[in-house]
Amino acid sequence: MNMSLSTERTPVPTWSCVLCCDEHHDYCAIHINETEVCKRCIRDLFAVALKHEFNYPVLWEGTYLQLWQFSHIITADFIQQYEEKEKEYKCAPSERLYCQHTSAKPSLWVRSEQMCEAFVGGKRNEPDSINVTSACSDCNGVTCLKCGTALAGIEKTVDHACGKRRRLAERLVELEDQAAFEGLEQGKDWRFCPGATCKRRLELSEACNHITCGFCGTGFCFICGKQEDGDSRRMETAGTGSPAAARGTTTQTARMQRLMHQTTACLSKRRSVSRPQYKTAKVALDG
Repeated sequence: MNMSLSTERTPVPTWSCVLCCDEHHDYCAIHINETEVCKRCIRDLFAVALKHEFNYPVLWEGTYLQLWQFSHIITADFIQQYEEKEKEYKCAPSERLYCQHTSAKPSLWVRSEQMCEAFVGGKRNEPDSINVTSACSDCNGVTCLKCGTALAGIEKTVDHACGKRRRLAERLVELEDQAAFEGLEQGKDWRFCPGATCKRRLELSEACNHITCGFCGTGFCFICGKQEDGDSRRMETAGTGSPAAARGTTTQTARMQRLMHQTTACLSKRRSVSRPQYKTAKVALDG
């Protein structure tokens, strides 16, 4: 019996990442909804979400991607950072508290007296007789979770009473928010985001009446203020009677008026500049 050993090798598949379009020759493609993505692009998707809340959660063709699904290609350190950031993202913006202690990591770009501003947790609604605190993971500073005050020392932590302080802080935030939108009309110039955990004030300056919140990603109609439900016909390019169109006309008129005023002022200034006077000799022509 003649036996022969084949030396032919199974060819390595060739595939291209749908995001970066790089060509790969391996078996390492990540399959998502029947598309092939490379490891680097998957990591980049979550890295961008970690850095910018607008890109969280990671969305792929209508499907939310979970970090644990890709734990085999992502480092443990990144997973820990991402999970900590998720706690902040999942907390309503109006309820978030940030460390007000001095930064524990001074550098060339961060002065030693600059605030830490690391996320320490969400506001807690507890009786005035109960102190609820949290230690910052960056600088170890202690923060009251009822009013956001930075506490220094065990004595101040025990003696801290924040009932009035919390109400004052909430009132200051409310006044700052009102000042930012002073002179603007709700429903015409701005609306509250209908997102369940957001409720930020959003302004529409131009384009169509469809708004996407840059913080929570909620889409809604600027005319009625309702969250989008799949029928976006009413949110198409603004008509002549829409708030966006009316505001656009007003804004354009104001810009033209400012431009005309600046041009007039410029011309007046030029006329006031002294120029050398040239005398012309008058010649009498004798006939």
